[in-house]
Amino acid sequence: MMNEKEIYKYNYVLNQLGKRILPQYFYEMNPDKMNQWQNQICRQSHILACYFLDQWLNGDKPNWDIKFYESRFWDPNLGKEYDHSWVYITNWTGSRESYLCDIARVSTHIGFVKVTQNNPDSFLAWDKEIQGERKSFNWKELIQQKEYYTHLTGLFIVPAIEQRMKQCNLFMPKNK
Repeated sequence: MMNEKEIYKYNYVLNQLGKRILPQYFYEMNPDKMNQWQNQICRQSHILACYFLDQWLNGDKPNWDIKFYESRFWDPNLGKEYDHSWVYITNWTGSRESYLCDIARVSTHIGFVKVTQNNPDSFLAWDKEIQGERKSFNWKELIQQKEYYTHLTGLFIVPAIEQRMKQCNLFMPKNK
């Protein structure tokens, strides 16, 4: 079971990843596409977040189920739908702990938070998920595919991101 300090550390590191490190990396790799898409990198951010969470939480002994989701949401303020992704993490060892990780949302900050169900709406001020649109994807397959901005696989990108995290002196959680 994670204590408050551990949750804070995961939240901090993941937010640095999603708000600073990944946008900078993708912008350096392809500024034209990043400008065209207004720095929208939720899919890339959450696929890489799945990878790092798996390394940090599971290591050699899997105790956590890490799932990648995408759905459509409605923003009544803008009057339009948009796609967004997030990560849902559950413990399989009997503690029934679960966490939601959303480090790429622009309208509302969520981060890494303890939850009782996979419901991103509970953290959103006005945006709402469109029912029936949610899809779960195998992040281990997605990280092996070429992504949109760099045309590199997520696995190829990981060492560069790890290096940037080390340069920023970010705490790298380790499996207990």
